Amino acid sequence: MAFTDIFQAFLPKVAMPATMKQIAEHLGLSLPTVSQVLNNRGQLRPETRKRVLKAAEKLGYRPNTAAKAISTGRFNCIALLLGADPLSGYLNRDMIEGIHDALAERNMHLNITKLPDQKLTDDGYVPKMLRESMADGMLINYKANIPPRMVELIEEDRLPAIWMYSKRPSDCVFNDNISGARQATEHLINLGHKRIAYIDYSYGQRRRVDPEYAVKDRHESYLATMNEAGLEPIEILGCRDSDWLAASTRWLQAPNRPTAVITYFINKAWPVLLAAKSLGLSVPGDLSILSFSAQLPFDIGLPVTSMVFSGDELGRIAVEMVLEKIANPGKPVESRCTHFTLQPGATVGPPG
Repeated sequence: MAFTDIFQAFLPKVAMPATMKQIAEHLGLSLPTVSQVLNNRGQLRPETRKRVLKAAEKLGYRPNTAAKAISTGRFNCIALLLGADPLSGYLNRDMIEGIHDALAERNMHLNITKLPDQKLTDDGYVPKMLRESMADGMLINYKANIPPRMVELIEEDRLPAIWMYSKRPSDCVFNDNISGARQATEHLINLGHKRIAYIDYSYGQRRRVDPEYAVKDRHESYLATMNEAGLEPIEILGCRDSDWLAASTRWLQAPNRPTAVITYFINKAWPVLLAAKSLGLSVPGDLSILSFSAQLPFDIGLPVTSMVFSGDELGRIAVEMVLEKIANPGKPVESRCTHFTLQPGATVGPPG
């Protein structure tokens, strides 16, 4: 006996998954009948479907995705394209769960890939995702600093694609920052505040994680809402020394300081809260703080009242849109948006 035969004799026996043909022979049914049941097609008797499904489970049948892709031209897969730069390709958990769950409900799966920004300057470079058939459609999670070459590659490709966090005339889903900022400002005005400041310490920086449209929309919507109410806007934009705590301390010591602030994001609210506490100011008695945040507001011992959006909802909408685009590849899909809701916290109240 050869050594390889002896070696094989000691290996554990691994049962191979049954094929459709073997299930058909086991049940005495035709192969087309078994195929219809396992692919959820056709009009068959419930008893027949039950027999086939029970036999498939008993014999360990597993669908051959590769064979199905060859026969149908579909992979039952959506690709999620990220930028390699963490500033532009950040994914929050609730959004990825929304995408995953929406696909799982349709018996589809997700493939995540990164697009290396540094290679986009090479005119001859085309990423694998765009040069090989790997998915039925693509979701693009690229929030900021989008390289022009990347836009060109995706527009040249025929794979149905939907942009997330990018405000475009079509084929995108984004957050409605205009209505969100208006709602935040009106909430403070309705509580009786007249001196309301808008704070964005990162304003004017060339590289930031935020989509450009969000920076612009929140700021301009705040200005418009204040002007419509006949109130003087107070803008605290940019930070020369990058010390946000020191900057917050300076303007909080001004004689006619604001009684309420709206911060662009939660990371701009924390230094304001710390500075107010260090100066002996009561929050929200002396100063109300309202911020934009992710689905669940963060806090540092005091939950910050926040305008939040649902990443789960955004992910699910993106899946619906890309499936619509797959069904009609040449037709643009109307852009959709998600809305912010006010998440109560402990940092907002009437002026003292």
